[in-house]
Amino acid sequence: MDKQEILKRAYQIKPVMRLQRGKIVVINNGVLPSRTNLVYISSQDLLSSAYIWDPKVIAQTPKLRKVGKDITTYHTYGHPSLFKPSVKEVLEQIPDGYIKKGVVAFELYIESDNAKEITTKLCGEGVHRAKVRLYKVVEGEVPDVVKNEPILYNKKMYGYDGKEIVEISSSNDEMEI
Repeated sequence: MDKQEILKRAYQIKPVMRLQRGKIVVINNGVLPSRTNLVYISSQDLLSSAYIWDPKVIAQTPKLRKVGKDITTYHTYGHPSLFKPSVKEVLEQIPDGYIKKGVVAFELYIESDNAKEITTKLCGEGVHRAKVRLYKVVEGEVPDVVKNEPILYNKKMYGYDGKEIVEISSSNDEMEI
């Protein structure tokens, strides 16, 4: 998938996680934790791995509804015990049909705590297998802080100028203080 398509998807579909009593919790073994709220997290660089390791909450989600069945995704393998998915890996694997259904958020989870169970061999390469749940808004709207969050892709910052996605700056640019 080319960079422009990834950027378009990144503006439409944002990562979410679950918040329970002020702490991030995850779906474990396919079981939804009780009394949780979905929150948007900052997506970091779309290419960097491990976006779920140190998530930063940026806003509460509006009322969301699950869209379709959870999809299976595959992620770069570093080590059996190190699950390090990137946002780009998730966005690339969302079928086009879901994009057209107005999906605005995704939640990634693993079905097992056992590293051997989430590690799969594909085409001679080791990968981790996960599940992704997709959501669309049913009440309210995506907060402006989320909609307007610049997207970092390969150390370059992108924004939406009202017509198209454009490069804003490089993260290597020096800033005067």
